[in-house]
Amino acid sequence: MNISISNIEEQSIKFLTNGNAVVTKKSPFSGIYHTATLVMTEDQYSNWLANGELIQNALPHLTADEREFLMTGITPQEWDEAFGEEEEE
Repeated sequence: MNISISNIEEQSIKFLTNGNAVVTKKSPFSGIYHTATLVMTEDQYSNWLANGELIQNALPHLTADEREFLMTGITPQEWDEAFGEEEEE
């Protein structure tokens, strides 16, 4: 699959016919654009973004890291570098 993105500002999202979405976001930590393929439909995304449903309710199948990326553009690696890895009890 070849995806081209031009004139991107902070975010680009392309919904695919297979139930996935290709999301590109600019990280506020690094200023780098990251791309991830997430399992979600346009309706699920709209329920969260436009209709105000909590992201964990609209997209419960996404991991916490995937939801964080979708909301902020921050990758798990950037999060760990900024705040350290979460310690297990």
